[in-house]
Amino acid sequence: MTLSPTQDDSLKVVSKVIAEILVAFGLICLRSWLLSICVGWIFPGFILGFWQWVLIAITIRMLIWPTNYNNK
Repeated sequence: MTLSPTQDDSLKVVSKVIAEILVAFGLICLRSWLLSICVGWIFPGFILGFWQWVLIAITIRMLIWPTNYNNK
């Protein structure tokens, strides 16, 4: 079975998008894990679950992410 050029291009685009999503998710998980370790060193009694750390990492990332509103 051979794919037409348009099908092949669309599969490349879809696979690239999926790969970017997986890499972004992996980086968020890594940041969350590192954040939990750093906070654990500073405040040993502060315990949260992994997915709570993920939400905190996403929140911090969205707070410092540059927006297009400032580019006028």
